[in-house]
Amino acid sequence: MNAPPLLGRRVAVVGGGIGGLTAALLLARIGAGVTLIERHPAPADAGTALGLYPHGLAVLHGLGLAEALGKMSFQLRSAVLAIDGRVVTNISLPDFGEGLDHILVLTRGRLSRVLLDAIGSNGGVDVRYGHRVVGATRDGHLDVHGPGGVTYELQADLVIGADGVHSCVRASGQFNARLVQTKSVTMRVLLPWQPSCASIGEHWSRYGVAVAAPVGGGMAYVAFGASRGRLKAAVEQRDLVVLREVGAALLPDAGEALARINFDDTVVTPVETVRCRRWTDGRLVLLGDAAHAMTPNLGQGANSALLDAAALVLALSSEQSLATALRAYVARRRRAVGWIQRGSSLHCFVSESCTLSGLRQVRNAVVGQVAKFNRSFLRAIEQDDPAWVYGAVRGLVATSRA
Repeated sequence: MNAPPLLGRRVAVVGGGIGGLTAALLLARIGAGVTLIERHPAPADAGTALGLYPHGLAVLHGLGLAEALGKMSFQLRSAVLAIDGRVVTNISLPDFGEGLDHILVLTRGRLSRVLLDAIGSNGGVDVRYGHRVVGATRDGHLDVHGPGGVTYELQADLVIGADGVHSCVRASGQFNARLVQTKSVTMRVLLPWQPSCASIGEHWSRYGVAVAAPVGGGMAYVAFGASRGRLKAAVEQRDLVVLREVGAALLPDAGEALARINFDDTVVTPVETVRCRRWTDGRLVLLGDAAHAMTPNLGQGANSALLDAAALVLALSSEQSLATALRAYVARRRRAVGWIQRGSSLHCFVSESCTLSGLRQVRNAVVGQVAKFNRSFLRAIEQDDPAWVYGAVRGLVATSRA
């Protein structure tokens, strides 16, 4: 049998976010020599957190990172959906087996550190923070700007574009991409607050949406999203008075914590989406937001990137040519993540766009009925069977160590 197409070859991973770090770690496990290039000088942490669903956790647990992830995090097994201050449903997560029965909430910085520690222990990855890719060609050639104005070239057998919404790799290739800036804006912050059970989850009102969850260590993650009205204006205009007022209306339990909020501690971003007709171009391949950025409403951006990384490296480890492996990766991931992307956009529209009282009443009645099937919905957004993903990644790691 021939060796996998990247055994002993050079792979450049552009982007040091969750998807890029995971792809680099997995690639090193199958014997590829990896260069990870990230334009920021260090991993970022301020104001951001995420929820790892069972399918995302499956990748990380398969890599043997469960114990490390358990520190400074919060296991969430149920959450509320509240509309106009009334709890519509309490969503309980199904048990997918292999300990995948919860959502793990933690800061992005914490997850990045866990992955970087694993990369350091594993070896095989040349991590370059503060380096920026400014151009790429379909034959694997990269132009890079390093610290101090140094420029250099890099040649790779495969270039993975994990460099986010405004991907340089995507812009350099022929991916037929469409970048759309939606009307929505989000604000994310970490607060010294312990939410009650009635606050943990998602809250809709005429102002917009709020999400709250503990992250461990006496801290909580709070995110606000709006596509119009007072909340959006307060976020965009950095109006603390209105933000605290509207935030307390959405999350009454958080009033005291919100009173101490400062915009310097927040991360404010417009919501942008990306759709690509192609995910590959020669030796270039996209994953995560570079390929399919979505609205944050279903919490599936990082989880989808984790599945992308696993699917790509599993294909590279089993197929006998690079072209075949890339086709297998796209076939496994594109349709599944496309469904989630569309569902997330619909969720954004339904939760944020009904400002008239009559429309809200109709929406609330419909959502109340749909919420009765929340466990089926939660199974649907997993994209792949978490237990299978866990076994596949664990098998890949075990084989690489043999």
